[in-house]
Amino acid sequence: EPPTNIFVHRTNLMGGSPGFPVDLQQGRRISFFPGFQDGRPRAMSAAMIDDDYNVDHVHLRKPKKPKGNEALKEKKLARVKE
Repeated sequence: EPPTNIFVHRTNLMGGSPGFPVDLQQGRRISFFPGFQDGRPRAMSAAMIDDDYNVDHVHLRKPKKPKGNEALKEKKLARVKE
């Protein structure tokens, strides 16, 4: 029998980013892929859905691109990682 509760980590929510976290709302239905992380069952690629199984708009937002100095910092970090 599948579990009735499953852990959803904030990093496994669709549409979230460090500057724009997405939070689940109490009582909302979610869609997810079952998976394992750190040896434990977790919901992966989770998103809140409505009664017609449409993904909530908060998960469809694109993260904003950094402007000015922040963009330069990210480019430098990307070069260092390569």
